[in-house]
Amino acid sequence: MSGLAGQIGLMALEAAFAAVLLLALFRARRVWGLAPVYTTVAVFYYLATLLAGTASFLAFPLITYLPVIAGDVLKTGAEGYSLLLTSVGVGAIVGALTTAQRGHAAGRGRLMLAAFTAFGVLTTAAVLSRWQWLSMLLLVGTGFMLTTAFSTLNSLVQEMAPDALRGRVLSIFGVAFRGGGPVGSLLAGFLIRSAGAPVVMAAYAALLAAISAALLLRDSELRKA
Repeated sequence: MSGLAGQIGLMALEAAFAAVLLLALFRARRVWGLAPVYTTVAVFYYLATLLAGTASFLAFPLITYLPVIAGDVLKTGAEGYSLLLTSVGVGAIVGALTTAQRGHAAGRGRLMLAAFTAFGVLTTAAVLSRWQWLSMLLLVGTGFMLTTAFSTLNSLVQEMAPDALRGRVLSIFGVAFRGGGPVGSLLAGFLIRSAGAPVVMAAYAALLAAISAALLLRDSELRKA
């Protein structure tokens, strides 16, 4: 229990730090010269930052609670957890290599949203599975899709940001990207106590799939990128 309490406390500190930093950025945007980011940057950057924060909030807790899936659901313990994590890593490596090889291809906005949608579907199936081999297979796809989606989103933001605002745009984007995960993990920790890890992780993944699919089907700025 002490170890669990320590993990929850650490996530609470990370979440609080991210929340305070976001609030400070918002309140001090004029003092620090951040106002242009809010007033002259295209809608794409607002949507990209919101998507980065939302996706990290809903996606990254999967890694945090994989040990729970392996131990309490699949009953495979530490060895099973290492295999699940390896599966995610294999998919992530392939996804990174594929993204690098793709380069400046057209339709990367649609690809990114499709990858987030596929991640949600694959992750939902993986955490609800009761077979180790099937979860491993699905998590390879999960790692591939997540890396493809985030690396594509990151590159689009960097490429399309105006030179004069690139540093400020990426700073705000980075806070959203890095702050979402700890907050999502903290909330998931409380929900898992009552609903269980598979249900909470499946709900997180399904929600991300629904949001991404909605953006993909709509004529949004992200889809056009």
